[in-house]
Formats: sequence, C-alpha cells, structure tokens
Amino acid sequence: MRDVKGCLDFLEEHYPEEVVRANVAIDPKECDHAAWQELLAEKNRFPWVVFDNVKAWDGSRWPGYFTNVNMSNFRRVGLLYGLDISKSTPFDVVLKHYEGKQNPIPPLEISTGAAPVKEVVLTGDNAKLDILPIWRNAIYDSRPGWLTPIWGVRDPETGRYNFSWHRGQCLDSKRTAVRFYPPRHIYNYYQAYKKLGKNMPAIAVLGHHPAFYAAASTSYSLEFDEYNGISGIVNAATGEPLRVTESSTWGKDFLIPADAEVVLEGEIDINEMAEVGQWCDAWRFYAPASQMNVFKLSAINMRSRPILEGVIPKDHIIPNLTYAADAYEVLKHRFPGVKSVFVPFIQTLIVSIKPSSPAETSNIALSLYQLGSDRVKHVILVDEDLNPYDLGEIFFAIVTRVDARQSVQIVNTMTNPNDTAAKGYYSGRAQQVGGLIIDATRPYEPFPIVGVSSPEDRERNLPALMEMLKGISVSSKWNW
Repeated sequence: MRDVKGCLDFLEEHYPEEVVRANVAIDPKECDHAAWQELLAEKNRFPWVVFDNVKAWDGSRWPGYFTNVNMSNFRRVGLLYGLDISKSTPFDVVLKHYEGKQNPIPPLEISTGAAPVKEVVLTGDNAKLDILPIWRNAIYDSRPGWLTPIWGVRDPETGRYNFSWHRGQCLDSKRTAVRFYPPRHIYNYYQAYKKLGKNMPAIAVLGHHPAFYAAASTSYSLEFDEYNGISGIVNAATGEPLRVTESSTWGKDFLIPADAEVVLEGEIDINEMAEVGQWCDAWRFYAPASQMNVFKLSAINMRSRPILEGVIPKDHIIPNLTYAADAYEVLKHRFPGVKSVFVPFIQTLIVSIKPSSPAETSNIALSLYQLGSDRVKHVILVDEDLNPYDLGEIFFAIVTRVDARQSVQIVNTMTNPNDTAAKGYYSGRAQQVGGLIIDATRPYEPFPIVGVSSPEDRERNLPALMEMLKGISVSSKWNW
C-alpha cells in the first residue's frame, strides 16, 4: 500500500465498510463533496467517499476520481498504517508515527519510467490548472476555488527539502496562491530566495498515502532534510521507504514523490502577491481575505487516472495525529508515567498519565507549552485507568475528580494567529491568550475504583466481537 490506489484496493477488499462509492455527478467548486461529508458526519459516519463523475475547473470531466481526504477517522488510518485493529488502540497510530519519526531513512530514487506519477506529463502551454478539479468546502469560500496541496521546497544553500501543507486560491490557469507565514520553514526559505533575487522552485503534491500526508505535516528542525523524515514514517507505516523520481522541470536537482497522484511544478514568485478571498479553515471559521504569495505553474505530472483528494480541514485527523506524536516526543523521556496523548481539536491536548507524585502533573502540563503557540492552549490530564480518546470518560473525570478551586490553572500563552478567542484575530501579530490546565487525575488516595468487566471475559469474547464488527460501518471519528 504505497499509494492512494493501493489503499483504496486494500480497503475495498478487506474492509469495504470503510469506503463509499458515490455514483453521482459532482462539481467540487460548488461544495458537492462537502455536502456528502457533512451529511455522513451528522449520522456519525466517517467513510472515505470516492466520486467517479467529477467536473474539472474548465467544465470537462476529470479523467480520474475525486475523494475526500482518506484521513477522516483513526480506524482507517490505523488500517493503512498496517495495524491489527483487533489488538490496537488509536494511540498505537500515534506510536507508529512516532516510531517512524525517530528512524528517518533516505527515500529510494527510481527512474521516471517506473514512476506512476510520470504516466502523464504536461509542460509549457499544455500545463494548465484548469484541467484539475478545484474545490470549495463552505458556501462563502471565495471563488473560483482552492487547492490544498503538500508544498515542497529546497533550501537554496544546503539543498535540504522541506514539506508542509498550505492552502491557496486558484487565480488562473497558470497561477495559484499559497499561504505561508512566519515562523514556517517555507517562509524562511522564501526569505533566503528573496535575498538571492531568485524565485523559489516549488512542487505541490496532490494525493498520496496517508503516512505521506501526516509526515509532511510533522514538525522537524530547520536543519533536517524532511524527505528523510517522511521516508522514515512511510517506511514505518508500509514497510517500504518513500520513492522519489526526477522532476520534469529541474531533473535530479529537485526530486518529486514517485507514487503521488498529481505533482505540480513551478516557482513561487518573490515579487508578486495576490489578494485572496476568505476560506473556512480548520478552525471552522472563515479566515478573512488576505495577501498571499503566488505560485506559477511550469509542469503537471500525474497518473492516467489520478485520485485527487480534496481536504475539508475540520474533518481530517492529521493534526490530531501529528500533534499528539510531537507531544509524546516531548514528554516520553522526562515523564515515563505518560501513557497516551490525544488531540481532540487544535491547541487542546489530553494526556493519560500515571504520575510519580502529585506535584508531577503540573510539570507535565506546563512542559507541553514548549511545543509552540499554534499547538497548545488547553491541557487536560487524566489517570491511566481512563481512555483519553473517549470524550465521555474525559467529562466523567472532570466531574468526579476535579475540584476547580485546586485543580485548574490559568496560564498566559501566545496564541495561534487563527484563534478567534484572542483580540486581533487573524491580524498576523502575536497575541496573548489565557490557556487552561485541568488536572483531572485522582485528587487523593485511596480513590474510589471505577467498575469494569473482567479482563479475562473481554479477552475471551474479543475474537467473536471483531468478527461481528466486520459488517458494521464506522461510527466514530476517534475510536474503533
């Protein structure tokens, strides 16, 4: 399962309840795919929806498929990360991701003739963005539509690769906006190109294995070559390193993911900016119109029947996975009592622990703020006997184990620029906001024991239960 098609084939053969084939004509620019996703979510269902009759930006029929992003629930990501979900928990996906991050390996370079992304190559006047489906997710998203690729750039001095996820409104057949800002690494590289007086070569990856998506959204140090980090995580999930091949524009000087569905090549102009309209992002609010950088297209590489994945920010679990792995990395070596980390929403972390002393809980929570202003605002600590991925158990802990006079701290922290709770929302300026630390661990010992069934009975009945569940569709975003 090194690519999107492999993932789709695997699920349809072994876990068909994870996939819905929608045999209807859709135009992603008119939010059709988002309507399906929202209707399913209202029914507490989060399947991977695949559309095969899709209108491209220019009105033609797209030769491939259009899907919602495949990372919309932990169960499916666990399956595509190679886990046996009968013996795993959602946190095991985080641990698998963490394992890959700790073991980076170089990607495997293959010939262009063996690279699926090179089945169709369009350059010059033939390379046009309007042959692609573009999309809007909410009724007031600005037109004509958007792309949300993984962007790849190289440090002009060291040649190191950097990858990150950024949205951008399509401007015309040759240009799309791309939003990035300090302290993102892509911004630092862009400033380096500006000093050199050169446009920044860039690629935009549309469609790949979920491990690629999650790895490209993971934090690394500025000195680290992120192709190695992505390859390590892909290898942990699939048993194979990431494969790369020569680009159509720069050859071996800029390698592209060989198993992607679509890869755009071009330059981010150091002189041109564009006024871009509003967009409903992961915070579920409309980010207002703003100035964005401009990417100019030079080539399109794609499969003959590409599977293009649209991204509805509020419905995928990528930050819930990657932020949890980053938090676990911070905590693991200093606090061995940490058992699990869950990120139910941006800037909120729930940590399951077995503290070595009552005083340790505050140190654990406060240490998480070093992850940065866009990662942590609220922290909730619970005991190891509770499942942090079950929000019902979290509220149980808050009600039965929290005396707010003693168990709650308010801390000042620098906010994410998108945080609507802070004054000056989306101003681009650093703002302070109050964060909460809720210690929902047992406040004293001995504490009442929570009643559960016999572990032996659960183990004995598990095989029959898992067999029965094969025909039942997913009904949770966080658990399986």
